[in-house]
Parts: sequence; C-alpha cells; structure tokens
Amino acid sequence: MDNLVPSSELSSKKPIPSEEGVKVDESEIERLSNQPCLTEPWVKKLEFEAQKNWDKFYKRNNDKFFKDRHWGKEEIISICKDINFDKKLNYLEAGCGVGNMLFPMMDWFKHWNFYGFDFSKNAIQILQERAKEENVPVQTDVVDLTNMETPPFNGELMDLATLIFVLSAISPEKHGLAVQNLGKLIKTGGTVVFRDYAAYDHAMMRFKKENKISERFYKRADWTRAYYFFKEEIEQLFTSAGFEIVNCLYYHSITENKQTNLKVNRVFLQAIFKKI
Repeated sequence: MDNLVPSSELSSKKPIPSEEGVKVDESEIERLSNQPCLTEPWVKKLEFEAQKNWDKFYKRNNDKFFKDRHWGKEEIISICKDINFDKKLNYLEAGCGVGNMLFPMMDWFKHWNFYGFDFSKNAIQILQERAKEENVPVQTDVVDLTNMETPPFNGELMDLATLIFVLSAISPEKHGLAVQNLGKLIKTGGTVVFRDYAAYDHAMMRFKKENKISERFYKRADWTRAYYFFKEEIEQLFTSAGFEIVNCLYYHSITENKQTNLKVNRVFLQAIFKKI
C-alpha cells in the first residue's frame, strides 16, 4: 500500500485515543531498519520536485480524491475547549490542498475570517474555483511552509489553525522550520490542531523496501512522500517553536476498503497546541 487511496473507497470506525502507539515485534522493527535507503541523487530529486509532484497530483485528481473533513462541528468545539467560537476569529487551514477542512469550517462558522495556503498552485486554483462557485469568502495563497520569507495575508495573525496530514509530506530535516514558520502566523494564545500519520501505521508497514527514503520516510508510487511520526517527535517540534501542549494522543481505528473488503488497523496522531 504505497499509494494513497481515495477517501471515497474507505470507511472507518470511530478512532480510539491512546497514549500508546502501535506495538510492533522487534523482528519487524529490525526488518524496517535494515531496508536500504534510496541513493542520494534520488533523495535530492524527490526534494527538488516535491512541489511539481503535488501539482501533478491535484491536476490528475482535482478535488475528487479527498473528501471534505466532516469531523462534526461538535468535535471541533470539544477539542478546542478554550476557544470562544461565537467571536469573529481568524482561521487558517495550513497546507489546505483543495480546502477539505476550510469548506466545512466556512459552513459552520460563517462569521469568521478564512484563510488557506498550500504548496501546490494547482490545489489553490481548484480551491478558488470552488469558493467562487459556492460564493464563500476565503483568502488564499501559494506558500512553502519551509521557505516562508514573507508571511502571507499581509501578516494577519490567526486565532486557530489546522495542520492536517501536511507535515508528513515534508522532509524530516525541515519539520522544525515548518513548525517555526507556522508559529509566526499564530496569535499569542492561539491554537493549532494537528493531525498526521503515526509510526508503524498499516500504510507504513506496507511500503516496498525500494521506496524507503530514510527512517519512517517513504516515497509513494506517485512520487509524493510520507513520514510517520512518534508522539514525542511532534511534542518536541511544537514546544521548541513556542507552543505548549494541550494534548497529544495516538488514535487507533479500523479502516475498511470498500472495493476489496480488506480491514486494516490504522493509527494517526492528533494534538492541540497553544502559542505562548
């Protein structure tokens, strides 16, 4: 399973939170550790062409690959207990893709100001076209979170931001810079909701050995990349960038591929951080 699977083909039971990640046999850990990594020229090529590969992804899939993230208004409110949702807040979907979190949020909280940026200009174009069709106001920009010389949106700071399955697409040596740059966009006391892949998730264990870039970092068949995190890594990245941990947990679920009827155990990390 080294390809992304369209969300329309998947169904999953409600995730169960836990302090513990996936328990893996030592033999499996050794097997993964002993896998050879891609050669340096290939690693550099993947890094250099990262933006182009995501542009190709969105040109190929448009807005049909990922479904809107309908977590539920109540869930968003429950995980962000310190936020007054009745106020007129600035909300940012960082690494927004085609706006799969933005559009539900715009539906729930119409009185807010909405912002979204992404690495892919094709994704932003698709988002803008949908926003125009639905007549919803949103400010967008093409931004590389690892190379943000000038803050987007004229330096407007955010009360709430989501970073959902974004950091995993970035080279691990740039994770710290990405989180630091995100922190520059958040108000003191502002909140970041984080969700991303966790170490030893089923998808990670299914990658072929020839797709390993480095430890827990893999190349997909479409040349996009995926990194799988430990809880402690995420906590360290955000606390080093001036955030405090509200909570950070593994979430375990069972996902079924509707086409193949295959049920697999999945795990991701979800965290709430507050800017200090």
